[in-house]
Amino acid sequence: MKEHGLAESVNQACERLIALRALLETQRDSVQARDMVGPLTEVQSALEALRTRYGLLREVFDRTNDLVFAKDLAGRYMMINSQGAAMLGLTAEQILGADDTAVFEEVEATRIMALDRMVMSSGTSNTSEATFPIMGVVTTFVTTTNAWYDAGNNVRGVIGTAQAVTEARNGQREAATQENRLRAVAAELVFSEEGL
Repeated sequence: MKEHGLAESVNQACERLIALRALLETQRDSVQARDMVGPLTEVQSALEALRTRYGLLREVFDRTNDLVFAKDLAGRYMMINSQGAAMLGLTAEQILGADDTAVFEEVEATRIMALDRMVMSSGTSNTSEATFPIMGVVTTFVTTTNAWYDAGNNVRGVIGTAQAVTEARNGQREAATQENRLRAVAAELVFSEEGL
């Protein structure tokens, strides 16, 4: 089921419960109908709570500036936020169901998939930094990947986030270059004052 299919399913279930409760209300004289109204109300409340939580999760997911993803055991993207997909120069629809070979050059895709397998087999989180050409622009990402477990605590795949840090790294390099220039100027001043 696609991620948006869950919200649609919950909405449909809520609508069906409301219709069923309305039908049962018309049959108030029936003992069975009265006995079902309470449990149906509880189920409807649980679905409403689920819809609210899912809505909050979607809001966070859609508004984050980082790339957020989930991949299955075969390395296929099961979830990716639209802003994250755009960071990779694609749409979420182009990425969903595909593995990293559809997103990255072969060497990088192979490296990423090997890291994912390591995380899945060890259960240990991995944070790495890598630079890729994305739409002709060299982009540096810091990616943190964790094992994704199902309700039975079996590994289902990986989940993670990636943050584009190219600008920050460029700023750090520029600051280091400026610092080196200042040191060179200071050394030159010292040498000139000492007559060297």
